[in-house]
Amino acid sequence: MPTMRRCATSCATVSFFKDDEKLFLVQTPHYFLNPDPLEKNLQTFARMPSENEMFYSILQRGLDKWNASFFCGSAAVLRRSALMTTDGFSGQSITEDCETALSLHCQGWHSVYVDKPLIAGLQPETFVSFIGQRARWCQGMLQILILKRPFLAKGLSIPQRICYAGINMFWLFPLSRLAFMFSPLLYIFFSLEIYKANILEFASYAVTYLISSFAMQSYLYGRVRWPWISELYEYVQAVFLFGSIVSVVRNPRKPTFNVTAKGQTLDKSKLSPLATPYFAIFFLLLAAALYSGYRVLTEPVASELLLIVAMWNLINLGLAGAALGAIAERRELRRNQRLPVKRHALMHIADIIHHVIVQDASSGGVSIEFVDKEPKLDLVNPTTAKVEVRRGGQTISFNVVYRSRRVLDHATICGFAYSERTPETVMAIAELMYSDQSVLQERLERRQTRKNFFWGTSRFALWSLTGSLRAIRYSAGLIHAKVSSSPSRMRRWCSTTTRSSRCLCLSKQPNMPRFSKESSSMAKPFRSTAAGLSLVLVMAQTLPLSAQSLLDAAPSAARTLPGDSESILSTRPLRAEVVAAKVSGLVPFEQALPAYHLSGEDAVIRLSFNLAADQAASGGQLALAYRNAVSVLPDTSVMDVEVNGKPAGTFRIASPNGFKSEALPIGADFLKPGRNQVVLRARQFHRVDCSLEATYELWSELDPSASGFAATRHHGFQSFDDLLTVARSEANVTDIRLILPQAATAEMLNDAAPVLQTLALFLNRDDLAGNRWRKAWHRSGYRSLCLDGQDPGAGAQC
Repeated sequence: MPTMRRCATSCATVSFFKDDEKLFLVQTPHYFLNPDPLEKNLQTFARMPSENEMFYSILQRGLDKWNASFFCGSAAVLRRSALMTTDGFSGQSITEDCETALSLHCQGWHSVYVDKPLIAGLQPETFVSFIGQRARWCQGMLQILILKRPFLAKGLSIPQRICYAGINMFWLFPLSRLAFMFSPLLYIFFSLEIYKANILEFASYAVTYLISSFAMQSYLYGRVRWPWISELYEYVQAVFLFGSIVSVVRNPRKPTFNVTAKGQTLDKSKLSPLATPYFAIFFLLLAAALYSGYRVLTEPVASELLLIVAMWNLINLGLAGAALGAIAERRELRRNQRLPVKRHALMHIADIIHHVIVQDASSGGVSIEFVDKEPKLDLVNPTTAKVEVRRGGQTISFNVVYRSRRVLDHATICGFAYSERTPETVMAIAELMYSDQSVLQERLERRQTRKNFFWGTSRFALWSLTGSLRAIRYSAGLIHAKVSSSPSRMRRWCSTTTRSSRCLCLSKQPNMPRFSKESSSMAKPFRSTAAGLSLVLVMAQTLPLSAQSLLDAAPSAARTLPGDSESILSTRPLRAEVVAAKVSGLVPFEQALPAYHLSGEDAVIRLSFNLAADQAASGGQLALAYRNAVSVLPDTSVMDVEVNGKPAGTFRIASPNGFKSEALPIGADFLKPGRNQVVLRARQFHRVDCSLEATYELWSELDPSASGFAATRHHGFQSFDDLLTVARSEANVTDIRLILPQAATAEMLNDAAPVLQTLALFLNRDDLAGNRWRKAWHRSGYRSLCLDGQDPGAGAQC
């Protein structure tokens, strides 16, 4: 009996052939791992629906209703016996896929379109290859229109004739698009009235039509096509496809097939070799805009038609500006595109088995995160290993070589390349990247969001402005993107020693203490003393992260604080994206990072947090930010929660795509002053495999930075032990504020160091952030220490 994962493709495609003996095609959508040149150069990939999603999510589904969905060259299953009736694929045109489908539809064969992405491929990386691909599509479709004449073909139904003719005639869009671009110039420069209307007529008819058109487009297709995107894609293609149309009309049999280049790289940012006509059109439209403005200002009686045409030309100028951004190509060094998979696996290194998570995979290698303690890996003499993934109780293994290391979202990610390309490696690539259709589907749905006309117009105007300026700077040679890594990339690739450690680079980091020009003389001793407290904390083995502080000698001259506050202690840099918990002011759990992982079918972890008497009496919420493996079945997998031995609630484990927050209300009868115990029991079931070997793929984990207890109220401290009950601040850190007078001396900071050390060791937290302030400020998550300047060594709680 096939497993769910094994039949993901066969059940979605092959099963249709059993139900219909006249079925020749089951087509699925194309999904691309990399952006096309417009998405890459305008930086819209993964944020905006791709251009092809309009065709595959809307048009192909409509064609399928009339038995007119056609073969798109790949991502499909065809019946061999049907192809034999046409002696294989048709070859009269250079788009043999659509031509073959037309021939078989004419013979009475059927087709089915399944709107589920089951494979992933590559798009052209450069603008030259993109235009080459679209020119081939344009010529091939027009060849079918002229040579096959689908509107007159025998054997087709009336809807099929309309569908095929419409698809073929669509590729005549360069004619209308270029006419729309250049028509305003005829009136601006030569006063030829190609459009005649006054302002009132234009507002009554043209503007009304445009508004209703955009509104209908947004209503029907807004999920897969943002405003103005169709116009941009049509314009950038029309400039060169006009010649393709003329070529086919002159000689329909002349075009020949050319393979589209894929997997190309660019070592630096530069203008496309095809940029010249786009610049010429842009500056022509710009000159028209300036001249139309001159005419409006200088002509005694400027016609209303001139104003209308000038606005028309401004819209075209915006399209031309955005097109310049599309032909200003950004560098691309990656040859093998990655696909996030979040898959558990076993890694064998020197006869030791490690549990790992395959974060992403490509045709060149995998990114690995170690679940348990990370082994020693060598880049000088690259470490070799064997990775095992399992499917249906069967093992698929492949050999890898250690290549790189980076830190991402507080986790160390190790890059491994495939040792060699063997049949087993190819099977492993297919298993990792294409065995779970939901990964591709979720990525599609994440970017298919509606944007209204006003948002889309403003965003498009921004692309037009920034894109045109960037292209002009490229043409002037003002931008030279080198192969060397940027500071942001250097930060991500800093080496660390353990999974819980952080990058300590000399490049700019947003969470490192910063010093203004006024306090620059104090910066050097402050930086050198940061290592002092870090060493103390690591030796005490109470904080899993390194600390930074100001603990060394400095000149005794008084210094004025450059602002209201200055950071002097940070045991955990703020995350770039903190998990958005449903509650604020969390008292964190006491345990260190390894305690937050639940692995297997029935896993239990025990956590604890401290409450003051008034916190326990008020009750509150227990916040649990968690994520789980993709292999965990959400329908039956649950998390049971106990607080101090009492059942506090249960929720489904269903967050494979990132951390999700669950907030459980906890009454006062569950709580007590002091330490409170929490027991989490995860009962996890596998999506696919029921064998014992598959249990290692079952895991859930908590995010300690967004998990803890939020009390309803807290009135303050009664004793030193109540410091353990302090909640995190809005910045998601335990913020300690050291109150100093306006003229703060370095001796005062040094005398405060033992107090800060004691607090760091006593609280045993990895999220401390110390700041010196001029005045006390009592809010959730903030605790202040006062030094009055007379006796700096006497730290008192404010």
